[in-house]
Amino acid sequence: MPADPVEVIARAIDRCLLGTLAATSHDYARAVLAALEGEGLVVVPREPSKAMVHAGGAAHDYPSVYMGGPSHNGRRVAKRVWETMILMHEERPR
Repeated sequence: MPADPVEVIARAIDRCLLGTLAATSHDYARAVLAALEGEGLVVVPREPSKAMVHAGGAAHDYPSVYMGGPSHNGRRVAKRVWETMILMHEERPR
């Protein structure tokens, strides 16, 4: 089961608070991102970038990588899969 992001973030902030008094908001942000990465979590955009859709489309219709990139359908499927994964994460019980 993945780590609870709230707990990971809270621990990272606590470590900053217990450290130097000169910590800036950027120090906190870097600590939070490092803690999330350490737990195998990432921050991702709600909408995929063009590069993400392209890569997902290429993975969906694999041979297209050798034929100039993914098809329109492959990119559409990749975008739909991404949006569905984000939606399911948002709707999960907390």
